[in-house]
Amino acid sequence: MVTEHILPLLTATTITITPAAIPLVQAGLVSFLFFAIELTAGWWSGSVGILSEAMNLMVDVLTYAVSVAAVTVGAWKANQYYTFGYGRIELIGAIVTIMMNWGLAFGLLSESIYVFQNEKATVDAQIMITAGSISLCRSAWMLYVLRKSSAHSSSPLPPSSQYAHLTNIDDDDSAKLNQTQQASANKTLTSRSATSDENINVKVAIVNTTADFIGSLAVFTAALVLLVKPEWTVLDPVSGFVAGMATFLAPFTVVEQYFGVIMEGNKFGRREPYFVNYF
Repeated sequence: MVTEHILPLLTATTITITPAAIPLVQAGLVSFLFFAIELTAGWWSGSVGILSEAMNLMVDVLTYAVSVAAVTVGAWKANQYYTFGYGRIELIGAIVTIMMNWGLAFGLLSESIYVFQNEKATVDAQIMITAGSISLCRSAWMLYVLRKSSAHSSSPLPPSSQYAHLTNIDDDDSAKLNQTQQASANKTLTSRSATSDENINVKVAIVNTTADFIGSLAVFTAALVLLVKPEWTVLDPVSGFVAGMATFLAPFTVVEQYFGVIMEGNKFGRREPYFVNYF
């Protein structure tokens, strides 16, 4: 029974990296490089904020890998077993990524609260500000790359624009359709109009990177203050807490689209997430 489901996946097509996955691969490689840098810097400086950023990057590497797999498999053509193709695997990749980020957020928040309540260790502000500024530039660059590529990345889910003409059927034309044709048209409109031309995994990557940017900004700001007020070490766990909250809240901006697709919602009645459009 398991073989019947797995074999079509293995024999579906040749594995190739799609254009939509290329920026995700680039972001994953950059994240892995800076994970090693920030982990070392956080260890030397004793900064919870930088260590939080490092852990965030580690999870980012994993989530980018999941997204690349989802985008790549989602572009595979339909076969005799999966007659509608693999487009819906995007949703599996997106929810796995979201759950991983929420798990990370819980860990960051717990560690920040613990350090805030129990530890008063000194922090090397010089190393912290260097690592924070590098992380801030890295997040800004990754956000730019992902936003730029999102305009050219399309979802393998059927785009709603192909069916937009169904909303313009006037009363006379509608009367000419028999009952079967009308039901088919309504069903097609409902099922397809929830989808988006932009790949949902790319959107998840964008909001995750935006959360990274906010966390990096918090660490950089805390480091600037610590240069002037070294005794204000409480700002270090506070910056880690801000990073954790950003990581927790960011995925909610794409949850609306996710459930819109799952529930076959009407795209024409939905608004685009403000958080994504702002960046």
